[in-house]
Amino acid sequence: MDAKKKFFLLKQAKNFCAAPWTNIYLHPNGSIRTCCVGQTDLGNIRQQSIEDILDSPELLQIKRDLVADKKNSNCVTCNQNDNDSGPWLRNHYNQLSLSNTIDYEDLSQFQLIGVDARWSNTCNFMCIYCNPFLSSALETENKIIVSNGNKGNKELLEWIIQRQDTINEVYLAGGEPLLMKENIDFLAELKPSVKLRINTNLSNLHPKNPVFRLLAKFSQIEWTISIDNLEERYEYTRFGSHWKTFLENLMHLVSVKDNHKITFNMVYFVGNAITLKKDVKYLENLVPESKFTFNPVFGKSPLEVNNLPLHLKHQARQDLSDLSKSGKSHRDLINCISCIDQPSNDQSYQDFFDRIDHKRDTDWKKVFPELV
Repeated sequence: MDAKKKFFLLKQAKNFCAAPWTNIYLHPNGSIRTCCVGQTDLGNIRQQSIEDILDSPELLQIKRDLVADKKNSNCVTCNQNDNDSGPWLRNHYNQLSLSNTIDYEDLSQFQLIGVDARWSNTCNFMCIYCNPFLSSALETENKIIVSNGNKGNKELLEWIIQRQDTINEVYLAGGEPLLMKENIDFLAELKPSVKLRINTNLSNLHPKNPVFRLLAKFSQIEWTISIDNLEERYEYTRFGSHWKTFLENLMHLVSVKDNHKITFNMVYFVGNAITLKKDVKYLENLVPESKFTFNPVFGKSPLEVNNLPLHLKHQARQDLSDLSKSGKSHRDLINCISCIDQPSNDQSYQDFFDRIDHKRDTDWKKVFPELV
């Protein structure tokens, strides 16, 4: 490919993203997309081979638009949002692709550089903002079946391993990736030089965990640790968790991390709106070199911060402003502030919590007294 055209696409184009030529995203239900925020289902490994999916007309059209620097509906999240899950992700995939030899004008080309593998919904937590599609524990609690088996997982895993010489980065999420059996075979076969990014609830860092043991051979690991608040608030929000276990595992990880990096990922919702500033300071003291990402709650409208009483909105907005001025994930925090300023959706978080308490024999009024 002409060097100037490649430079333009990867560095200057407004809409181009290399992910459709270089990345595989596997959803727990078996569907394949270009990335975790891609809107188009390209196919499903439960019914199709990965080769057929990569030849799909849907993927070809996405490539056709992006190489012409046109917008495509698959990329609406990156096009609409200026935060760490938007253009940052597009830039991330373009940066990973700088050294490849792909001719992007050849729509048939694909070279595996990035993998985002979420093999199943296996998870031991029942987070109040999550859903059964991403948590087998919630699937059980709600007495519904959303899992559709693991057909195609083994074949996709083998397909990836056969192409691992070109892989720069693997992202493991879920569900809870440290509980997924597929990751035992995956990490055992994966070359140690690959950079790993792991999104985890940090509940399974013990020597008997085969996934955690296999991580010892990798020299580059970026940990994204899910935590939204502290102590009893943490245990309520991430039901099934234990605060003491979290702290023990975090301190163990810090003691052995070497070249590992730690980012705390916090979902912003009514239950941490007035404690976020204090919680961030606490985590910073535990892990001074850590980073933070903040994402407004999605898919649970009663928990959105625009439903807070006016006096709590004022405090929450000031806390976010203070965090932003300190240099913490500025774009994320500005996005959270904009959520505060949205009109209320008239969904009652109190009714939502009452339903949770009825199922779990908990008491939200003791955990979140400011919301009463």
